[in-house]
Amino acid sequence: MRLGTFDCVIKEGTIAFDIYTKHFSKKELNYNAKDKTITVGERHRHRFEFNNEYRDLFEDSDFIFSGTSPDNFFVEMIELPKDKHPFFVATQAHPEYRSYPLQPHPMFIEFIKASLKK
Repeated sequence: MRLGTFDCVIKEGTIAFDIYTKHFSKKELNYNAKDKTITVGERHRHRFEFNNEYRDLFEDSDFIFSGTSPDNFFVEMIELPKDKHPFFVATQAHPEYRSYPLQPHPMFIEFIKASLKK
């Protein structure tokens, strides 16, 4: 079981990257200019993980592994490009753990904004 806060390395050019950099400074997000990634700590509480036996199958499709653990073993976030779906971002983390009634997690804010565009 994965409990607590774990780092997630998010690739530039993804929806997840855009969400985090829109709401936080790159300094807050540990921006790595060499790899063009940011590292964020998100809370987890689950017993499930992405089965890496299917990783090649997903990589060959339209899915993007936008966030992984620092060692690239755990898939933390997966998404579809905006030209395939207006907002498809799945995460192993629990963004609701970093939300407050009047200050929701940026993932929720951007999901609602994308929903209102349709």
